[in-house]
Amino acid sequence: MATKYRPELKAILKDLVELGYSCYITREDSYFVYGLIVTPNDNVLYIQRDTFAWRGWVFTFMYVPSMEHGSGCAALAEPVQNISVDTIAMAEKNGLAFAKNLGATLYKNSKELFTSIPNFEKQYIHLRKSRSAYN
Repeated sequence: MATKYRPELKAILKDLVELGYSCYITREDSYFVYGLIVTPNDNVLYIQRDTFAWRGWVFTFMYVPSMEHGSGCAALAEPVQNISVDTIAMAEKNGLAFAKNLGATLYKNSKELFTSIPNFEKQYIHLRKSRSAYN
């Protein structure tokens, strides 16, 4: 069921890439479908379909894992159907505030998070800007 949302998520992430975001999606052979969005502030948001898929997309603000705080927190109160630059900015703002309130340790940058994931390059595809409007 999760893989049926791959084309939609890939299109969302590709649109964000065209706007200057750095985005990653799980590889085609993965059972799970989710993405990573690097914000202009170099924070990372995890995006996936809500448990009840019809409700939309949910965001998690990622931070350094700990027994006390886990590895991320909900960045928006409710799932969203449409994703825009404003949605990303709000998710980052809310997630960052919540993480700081928890006392979670933030990643220094996105590279620190990516290097902490075993075999990152084998699990994710880094989406790139189109070379032309016809790609």
